[in-house]
Amino acid sequence: MASSPGLRAYAPPADGWEDSLHALVACGVLPALPPLDALRLAVREAEGALGLSAQPLLEAALACVAAQPAIQNDQRSTAALLLASAALESLAQARSTKTALPSLWEAAAALGFDANTAAASSEAARAQEQGELLEFLSSQPLEQQVERIVQALNEPTDVLRRNITKLLEGKSPESVAEVLQSTLERARSQNVEAADGSRKRTLTGLFFSEEKRLRGLQRQRLEAPELPPLPPLRGYQREVVGMVLLSWGLPLTAQVLEGVQDARAEAARLRGLTEGWTKNWVVRSPTNSGKTRMFIEVARALVAAKPSGPGSLVVVLAPTVPLTTQHTAYFERAQLPNTSVAAYSSDNQLTAAVWRGVLSARAAGRSHVAVCTPVSLHNLLSLGHASMTQIDLLVLDEAHHCHDDHPYAKVLEHVNRAAAQPRVLGLSASLVSQVDEATLYVRMHKLLTDMRARQWHVDEEDPEVAAVLSEPDQRVEHVPMRECDANLVAALQVFSMEVVHKLCDAVDTASAHGFQAGQELGALQALLEELRKAMSERADLQDPTVYNNLLGQLVALGHAFSLRYGCPNLLLTCRLLDLLRKAAALCQDELGARAGGVAAIAATGPIGSGSGTAGLPRIFTQLQEAAAALPSPAEVAAQMAAAQAAENPPPAPGNSCGDVSLRPSALLRELLYEPAITAALQPPSSLLQDCFASGTLQKAHAFPKFWSLLEFLQGYEGKGPFRGIIFVRTRQAVYHVADMIRRSEQLSFVQALELTGQQGAKGRGLASPADRHSRGMSNAQAQLVLGLFKQPGGGAKVLIATSVAEEGLDIPSCEFVVRYNAAGTGIQLLQSRGRARQKVAVFLTILVEDTLDVHLHAKSRREEANMRQYNQRRSAAARA
Repeated sequence: MASSPGLRAYAPPADGWEDSLHALVACGVLPALPPLDALRLAVREAEGALGLSAQPLLEAALACVAAQPAIQNDQRSTAALLLASAALESLAQARSTKTALPSLWEAAAALGFDANTAAASSEAARAQEQGELLEFLSSQPLEQQVERIVQALNEPTDVLRRNITKLLEGKSPESVAEVLQSTLERARSQNVEAADGSRKRTLTGLFFSEEKRLRGLQRQRLEAPELPPLPPLRGYQREVVGMVLLSWGLPLTAQVLEGVQDARAEAARLRGLTEGWTKNWVVRSPTNSGKTRMFIEVARALVAAKPSGPGSLVVVLAPTVPLTTQHTAYFERAQLPNTSVAAYSSDNQLTAAVWRGVLSARAAGRSHVAVCTPVSLHNLLSLGHASMTQIDLLVLDEAHHCHDDHPYAKVLEHVNRAAAQPRVLGLSASLVSQVDEATLYVRMHKLLTDMRARQWHVDEEDPEVAAVLSEPDQRVEHVPMRECDANLVAALQVFSMEVVHKLCDAVDTASAHGFQAGQELGALQALLEELRKAMSERADLQDPTVYNNLLGQLVALGHAFSLRYGCPNLLLTCRLLDLLRKAAALCQDELGARAGGVAAIAATGPIGSGSGTAGLPRIFTQLQEAAAALPSPAEVAAQMAAAQAAENPPPAPGNSCGDVSLRPSALLRELLYEPAITAALQPPSSLLQDCFASGTLQKAHAFPKFWSLLEFLQGYEGKGPFRGIIFVRTRQAVYHVADMIRRSEQLSFVQALELTGQQGAKGRGLASPADRHSRGMSNAQAQLVLGLFKQPGGGAKVLIATSVAEEGLDIPSCEFVVRYNAAGTGIQLLQSRGRARQKVAVFLTILVEDTLDVHLHAKSRREEANMRQYNQRRSAAARA
């Protein structure tokens, strides 16, 4: 068996897992804390293991529990589950991709990728100071470096010391110097505003912003070897580009006319395809057909059409940050004349000051391509810092998002309200997805109406198109739902409904004073009643979609209400309901992976400190001077608190509401010692042991879905380096599948990389700092993971991802895609299958019988069939 690909030198976990156990005792979930010596020893031994060792932790936890007489016999399995889960989560988190990123980046640099330099416009001006700064950073210990930086930033707090210590670990002196020098330049510029333009940032804020921006530049260089030079336009691409250009009165570029014998005749042919249309376009083109190449060529023609005078401004919207990075790299390779290109996200924010700088450069004759997420542009438009009249071309990549309340649709509203509208080009492989064919036509008509556009369809049956498309071998594997798993899912769902009923009664007896409080309490009561109705109508919860959606709304509304009126019992009850909802969904993928989640309700984070003194290079004095000219942390904190209060304002005077009488700790005890659950964990059942299986897994003791995945991945052992993607529905499932791969000796040849999106603002308040399952990745982390996944060589890598990786990502080396959870729509099915780019690729869907995934898979297949039929009719009409 090949050795496990090590992610990093393992660092022992903090004592957080023990803290969570003390919290469970304090709230009465555990009657007493057993002696933990055996479990501590098992954790220390697991620290040195190659894989993620789980079984020894359970054995040690059972021994600990047996030594505590206060824990009754029928409670011991549950108590051991809690102890072992807390310890295992600490070990799993230490081996996760997020934790390993610094060492992985070092490994990438060792393979020849330069991770210690970043492009900067004023390198010569900084050369004199660079020497003394590098000497300081090379000679001083980390503690001294941290203290000097903290003092220079004018924010000497323990929290900042810990954050900067973590940031500097693994960075070279050159890399740290680059961040400090860029921070000073940024502070001296006019670009010191927050993204929304509402306030100036502190020097600390600029420091971390510059670190993220420079890291983004490093990632682009890491990804660059994977991206090929721009190829010539294919025939169908020239047709799309030429038709769009002529309809807008723009000249054809040399690339469009390359190889054409009679340019005049070709222009006449393309002009005929427009049928006199002069407004916007929506291009439906298959995945991997080169849509990016098309809109880059349209942008080239727009820029070239302005050889003198003000330049052109092109804005390209992409739904995810990784896509903005990818598009920017392609634009840079296109080398548009006299044009700058930049990607804007949380790493490099599109602020009002940045927008003004772009407009100033444009007025001076330099064109600009801004590649950003729709939220970035919408924020500027909504605050009045930008206008659609300033944009010459708006490109909507993955234009199927232009519906309902999506940021794409909000941007379109600004387009349609503008006095002078930009040209709009939308592109997607899957514009609309509907089960009902008639509804599909209605939605398609609305999309074209909202965009004021005409559709052009690239036909898959065109031989030239078909030649570049990958057609993966599509497989579906059905696995049984074990009776024990079905019983546990049912128990969690039933208990969730019981909590909702109890919460209904408790909220009905809550005492509200004042009109505002009465109205908000009434809204909470109305939503609870709607949940009760959904439960009565779908008592079996075979399809829990409606119930889960309403439960999600209740969690969000209850969270906001509890914060406004100071209701801790309501807050924790909502968190428990949120955990129950996620646990029930995850139990269909594997048992026990969320067992440690209940402990996170009461978990707290560690604290730390640091100090030191040293002589200062000149830049530290300059930074202190810059800090004095910017707002202090206290001033910014006050501004942010005022803004947050405006979003969730306190109740008006005279309004108040008492807390609910429910005790979350009592509910938690009731759940954990529910007879159906305790019986399932007791011998002779092996369910508890199966939850902590590690090493060489056995089919008889493995969850059927994961065993199916394990056997599939084993088929690639010994076949050399490969890349594959496993799509799951939730970030909880991302971490579960990655952890199980690390726990399996049979898959020790696979390096698992997790990828999730950012945590939404609505869910942040429900996530404990210790709970990785409820927290997403930052944009910077996600882009770095993708860069490492795309990096050539490096053995067998598997990316376990949520939908953040479904759309548009170009990974030519991807040999297979596995849908561990079924696609929810035809668009998701088509997009995720499109990530399998190798000519000989596999697209596998694993379905557990008698679950929601079976229904979703059938639904997405019907929607995709409708899309295909619609596209075929469009192609036939075009040919006629």
